[in-house]
Formats: sequence, C-alpha cells, structure tokens
Amino acid sequence: MKLAIFMPQFSGGGAEKIMIMFANYLVDLQGCSVTIVVANDRGPYKSLVDSRIRIHALNHNKVFFAVFDLYRFLRQENFEFVYSTLMKANLISIVACLFLPTKAIIREANTLKEARRKAVKLSVKFSLFLSQYLYKYAFKCIAISNHVQKDLVEFTNCNLKDIEVIYNPIFIVDNIEHPQLNLREFNVCFVSRLTVQKNITTICEVIEYFLKNNLEVHFHFFGDGDEKEKLLLLKQNYNTPLITLHGFNVSYYSYMKHMNLFVHIPHWEGLGNSVLEAYNSGIPMILSDISSGYSELISKEASNVHFVKPVHDVQKIILLISSYMNNSSTAQQNRPKLNMSKEDIFASYLNLTAN
Repeated sequence: MKLAIFMPQFSGGGAEKIMIMFANYLVDLQGCSVTIVVANDRGPYKSLVDSRIRIHALNHNKVFFAVFDLYRFLRQENFEFVYSTLMKANLISIVACLFLPTKAIIREANTLKEARRKAVKLSVKFSLFLSQYLYKYAFKCIAISNHVQKDLVEFTNCNLKDIEVIYNPIFIVDNIEHPQLNLREFNVCFVSRLTVQKNITTICEVIEYFLKNNLEVHFHFFGDGDEKEKLLLLKQNYNTPLITLHGFNVSYYSYMKHMNLFVHIPHWEGLGNSVLEAYNSGIPMILSDISSGYSELISKEASNVHFVKPVHDVQKIILLISSYMNNSSTAQQNRPKLNMSKEDIFASYLNLTAN
C-alpha cells in the first residue's frame, strides 16, 4: 500500500508530532510505503522522522498555495491514500483528491464551531467557511474526541459513519538528561501554541498577580504563536526573569516532569496531547472545565487535577497555584496512568483504508 502524509511543516504542536509518529509506525510494516509531504521543509519535529522515510517538500510558505503542487505529486506517484492534519492542509488534500483516485483521510483536532466564534484572521475565517462545504468529500475523518466528532457532524455535515473517534496516543520525547531548570524555584509549566484559543490573556492576568505581589513563581512556556507578544510585553514591563519562553521544544517533557504545576486553560480544545502527558507524569494540573478530549479521559475526581472556568475563575487559579506554592496542597503519587499505546491507535488509523 502506498500512502502519503501531508501537513504544513515540521513545527507547530501535537498534530504534527502525531502524524510523524504515524509515519514512523508505517515504515516498519511490510508492504507499506510512506512519504511525508510538507508545504515547507522547516521545523524542529523533523528530527523525529525515521531516516527511512522519504520527505517531499512542496516549497510553499502558505499552505493554500501548495494545492496544485500537491495534486501533481499525488497524481505522479499514484498514492492510494493521503492522510492530512490541520484544517488548511485538510482542505487542500480534499481538493487535490477530488480529481484523483487517491482517497483523502483527514484528521481534525479542533472544534470548528468554537474556532469560528473566535476567528479574527481573514484566512482562518475563509478556511472555516470552506470546511463547512468540503470536509464531507473526505473519504474518512479522524476525530480526536467525541466532542470533535459531534462538532464535525453539526458544522460540516460530514456523515457520522465516515467519522472515526480515535484519541491520540501518548508519545513522550524525553531526551534531555539535565534540563536547565532551577528546582529550588516554584515552576509552573504551559505547553501549547500561544494563540487566542489557548487563553493567553487570562494567563497574563494570573502571572501579573504574582509579579505585582513579588511572589517567586517561575512561569515556563513551551510553544509559539501570535499571542507571544503579550507575554513578552509582560516580561519587559516587569523586567523579570520569572517568565521564560522556551519556544517550540521537541523535548518539553524533559522539563515538564520536573515542574511543580501544569496549567492548561484554553477557551476550547480538541484533545491536548501535552495534557495527557502531564497527567501521566503525575504532576498537579489546572485545566479548563470545557468539553474536550481530555475531559472525556480525565476524571474530575483524579488526585491533583483541578478544573476551572477558563475566563471567570482567575482568582481560583491564583489560589490553586498559591496553595501548591505554600504546601497547603501537596502532590499525590497515586494517580492511575492512561494507557494509550501508539501501536493500538495507529493500527486504527490504518484500518480506515479498509473501510
């Protein structure tokens, strides 16, 4: 079987990492040929790609501009299936395959209805508009949670029978033996794209409280995005070393497992790979109380897991951080781990080609 995996580039977040891990899984299967196709050949996740996998770059900085080159490459190579992830890449995979025998299997990690409510950029609004009409032409769709599946049916009119709910596997990259981290400090960790979706404005409110009151809490951010400027401005205004922007770091888990607290309070979420990794690490967590994949998998009764309203519970978030900082709340070590192996999950991805 000849398969392609298409995504914008080798940077970003959990979506890209999952698809690279899927490609690495495929390369070990007999009778399976896989090529990773990217709009542009950039990003730190490229280091995770198995050396046996062919990479084909279309050399476009904008994903939409790659549609004709993707069509030509898929036609030239006679791929049976192309898997894609992220909305813009999904759209052009579908368009390219409309005129080919190649079947498009798309993976959606976001709730598009919520994304439309918050969309500001014209390109995002246009993509969301197209998804309402084009997603139904995909051969199959992977929804990473029940909530995403429901959203796809309502927002895009995809046929329910063509949408398979497959949670992400937990795949940890932990290859830094001695991360640069002062363990004498109280360290709080954020791992996500720095976007409006991830509620950076509320996070800044929380951080500013601790800075104003000269409380020694060190906030670490792993990720990048449009909202980074808000954090940089806060760091500059307070001239503080207590905000560290690590950028995209493939080995964020090497830092995260040593943190005192993990915080993830998005307005909406498909699943959240880093949330599952943090949960299995055992560190205390503050999470948005929203419909999401992680809320389907993590019990509200789990030890050291605290659910909050993402906007209205600023004081509660501050009190929770303070309680761990002052040892009035203590980390428990008895949290049962989630068992989500990449072998089982990627076998489910591949099984979609047989339906």
